[in-house]
Amino acid sequence: MKVRSITIGLPLTAEVSGQMIDAAGDFAAQVKDALQAAGLEVQTMRLAAPPLSSVLAGVGAADVAVAAMTYAGSLARAAQAAGFNYVSLGPVLAIPPDANTYPLIEALPEILEQGEGLFATVQTGAMLNGRRMVNVRAARAAAQVIRALAERGNDGFANLNFAAIANCAANIPFFPVAYYAPQGEGERGSYGLALETADLAVAAFNDAPNLETAKQRLVDALEHEGNQALQALQGLNPRYRFNGLDFSTAPFPAPESSIGNAIEQLGVAPRFGMSGTLFSAALLTSALAAVKLPRCGYSGLMLPVLEDSTLAQRSMEVGLYNVDSLLLYSAVCGLGLDTVPLPGDISAAELTGILLDMTALALKLNKPLTARLFPVPGKVGGDKAAWDFAFFAPGGVLVGKGGAADGEMAVRDELVEL
Repeated sequence: MKVRSITIGLPLTAEVSGQMIDAAGDFAAQVKDALQAAGLEVQTMRLAAPPLSSVLAGVGAADVAVAAMTYAGSLARAAQAAGFNYVSLGPVLAIPPDANTYPLIEALPEILEQGEGLFATVQTGAMLNGRRMVNVRAARAAAQVIRALAERGNDGFANLNFAAIANCAANIPFFPVAYYAPQGEGERGSYGLALETADLAVAAFNDAPNLETAKQRLVDALEHEGNQALQALQGLNPRYRFNGLDFSTAPFPAPESSIGNAIEQLGVAPRFGMSGTLFSAALLTSALAAVKLPRCGYSGLMLPVLEDSTLAQRSMEVGLYNVDSLLLYSAVCGLGLDTVPLPGDISAAELTGILLDMTALALKLNKPLTARLFPVPGKVGGDKAAWDFAFFAPGGVLVGKGGAADGEMAVRDELVEL
């Protein structure tokens, strides 16, 4: 197991406080030292801000895009100086929308260019006064952001830093969804650990004599490694509230750290995407639910196509799985659609439909889901896609289904209740 991220959330305002961020950077470094002294590798330190729309709530709609760019640039510089690798600007909240919602969403491609390592999201659905609400207009606007980011740099990689989110609470330590919200007055901030645990599943399932043994091995391994991390944190000054561990099965593009490999080792689905994959995903999720550790975030099964060597390999075997398959698996596991390579000419209408499908699942099943989609310029379904990025494996572009000829969805509703 590795620590993908130490994620610290802060009650930031539009007037970026370098002192507040420096103090958080010092604390993150102490956490990193403590974990590494316990034998746990720490990959990154990340900073999560409150929702972008909340930070800029006092700015008028005519000025909010420029204000957001100024804020994002200042925050990126301060965070980098404090030792953070990445910064989440948080979501543009759209349930309910206000005058700034759509100007902010439209400006996101430019906002994300204001500094190194900036991430942001758009909220497409959430509970509102006990009602399941979807913002169709926000989904359409998010699809346009995905299209715009795909065309920057000619390789689609800019979509790494953007996602649509639905039913996602604050203080999830994984990016891009991470954002901060306090749980009490005067709180200085909070932190959590995003863990990379796919290797534990691979080891637990290897040569397991039966499925129950495989499940118990994984539970035991997660509790052992998780408790090791918790013990390492005990001597630290509790400057910030501890949210817990997100022990999701985040993979790394190598066979020994591939959740797809772990699923195939269970023996139900010989290749990821074949019949039996849904059952295997549900089984693995049940093991994660049985872990007795202070948890936060997803703490569920992650299936990021390009970050997992087996999933990426199977994506090149046309017909094994598609976007609908991944949405189906999301019904029994976690996260949703992550790093999914799509045809470069996929329309905004089809992207909107995918985002709305994800949102419907999140609300109807009452679970946090996201969609981080990668249209790859110049590629069609079945083509190979590859980037020079340590956390990605070469994968196959999933086949699209088409959409409106003009690229726009005909529906013009805004808020819709499910």
